[in-house]
Amino acid sequence: MHRILSFAKYLISAKGVHGAHSDFVYKLFFDVFNDDKVFYAFSKIESKRAKLKKMSSVIEVVDFGAKGDGQTVTTRVVSQIAAKSLKHPRYARLLFRLVNFMNYTDILELGTSLGITTLYLSAATKGSVITIDASEAISKIASGLNEEHRKINYRMNSFDKELPNLKNQSFDFIFIDGDHKGESLLRYYELLRPRLKENGCIVVDDINWSPDMSAAWKQLCGKPDINLSLDLFELGILFSRPGMVKQHHVIRY
Repeated sequence: MHRILSFAKYLISAKGVHGAHSDFVYKLFFDVFNDDKVFYAFSKIESKRAKLKKMSSVIEVVDFGAKGDGQTVTTRVVSQIAAKSLKHPRYARLLFRLVNFMNYTDILELGTSLGITTLYLSAATKGSVITIDASEAISKIASGLNEEHRKINYRMNSFDKELPNLKNQSFDFIFIDGDHKGESLLRYYELLRPRLKENGCIVVDDINWSPDMSAAWKQLCGKPDINLSLDLFELGILFSRPGMVKQHHVIRY
């Protein structure tokens, strides 16, 4: 019910490019959100998605997500995970275009899932990707898809345990997925914000997943060190851009 009501509010308030009074947002709209070019890597990555959807193998998955506590291990069929949990191609390609447009080179992903979005992020950058997931079986499948030996560092750990290991690293693009609890989102933000480079970007998945996720997203938009926030309903995008007047836009996508 929450997602239905949130989507209704989104449709009422969402605007196209003419509602965005910012040159930078205009450029994002045309070169990222509204770009329908097919890039070289898309077909290769989607062929791997199709392969995952046909995998009948059963794996054990540690649940740290919205309903998980990190103590629960469940058995799941790979094809079902691929069908239900992977980021839709439309949004995975959006992340690719955003990384490519901004020339981001140091990328962190919280929540590898089966590694399809990871491949999109890696294909978009000349730099490297660190991706973290608590389930060893998930990470092994994801790393097995990395046949072209892209610069991806797969970390098998919980976010809370692994993030302290990255204390000496900084990132210009951070994608937070895999733990859909509002309190967790706020905690990860506080841990990661000092590591975000100038002009960097944090993308939050499923900002309208639940009431507490929506509330946490609103708190992040109000942070004084975030001066541009974009609500695409499925995703929230946060920028820290020096000299920019604080703005919030609900973008029809």
